[in-house]
Amino acid sequence: MSKKSTVLLLDCWSKMQNSLLNIHYLEESLRMYLSSFTGVHLQNLERVFPYDFSYKDLKRDSLDRLLEKFQKINPNQQLIQKISTLKDYRNLCLNRGYLLPYAKPCHEKYLTRELEAMDKILQVSEECLAELGEERKRLPGPRRTGPAIIRPTQPRTP
Repeated sequence: MSKKSTVLLLDCWSKMQNSLLNIHYLEESLRMYLSSFTGVHLQNLERVFPYDFSYKDLKRDSLDRLLEKFQKINPNQQLIQKISTLKDYRNLCLNRGYLLPYAKPCHEKYLTRELEAMDKILQVSEECLAELGEERKRLPGPRRTGPAIIRPTQPRTP
């Protein structure tokens, strides 16, 4: 294997690792977004009826499942589409990471194309993380006055 091929292969692995870490971090960010959202919006209901939902309920959810839940509460279709493409990229990274050293390790053109693909995946994952961070900032914070209690109202007199 030539020195240039070795450098390209190491760059591919490095970018692949960073991409997979970003995608994993995105999954964790979606979990935090969903648990924050439900925590804020269900805070008013906890004294009316018991409802137990937390981060633990999302812990085992895959990116597909997290995205399904995120779609129901967030209207940002552009972000949802980007995250959806990352699902395929994640699988692509995992497959290529396994096959990369065996497929064509000495072929510099192949490694250059793989490096360009990893650059794109890394870029999209970073964009998704930044956009999800902005979405998280838009969530309202918990009320300082405590949860509201829903009480029956008196009938109105005409």
